[in-house]
Amino acid sequence: MKARLCILGLLAVASLLLAPARAASAVALGTNGHWATCHFGNQPLAVVEKRAIESCRLAGGINPRVIASSASPGYAAVAYSRARTTSATDATGARGTSAWAIGCAFGAPTQNGANRQAIENCRKHGGTKPEVRSTWLDAAQGFRL
Repeated sequence: MKARLCILGLLAVASLLLAPARAASAVALGTNGHWATCHFGNQPLAVVEKRAIESCRLAGGINPRVIASSASPGYAAVAYSRARTTSATDATGARGTSAWAIGCAFGAPTQNGANRQAIENCRKHGGTKPEVRSTWLDAAQGFRL
């Protein structure tokens, strides 16, 4: 009897260790340029996206919405910059109406790689001098880089 309980206990622990790990990151942006990030390992992406919107609203964002999200574990970054307002397409898809641009990167194998990708994405949205403003490692439990 004790042997069976011990085996059942070991199987329960093993199933927890072998459960698929999740990662989730999201960036929300308000129409006034305020933005926020949210990242939690082992949380559903929909929950993290909702929290990013709530965080953006708390930071002063008006009508925030998720502009980028990912369930890929790894390094992440957000770059922010002034934008060319005459022909730039901002992160919300509006053309010629913004004085800022944001670029995001998720799931990179290194922090430097995530930073470079976020800066490149910011330039694609019209950023003139992108600077990395936020970085993190979204490593789900048990994830190793």
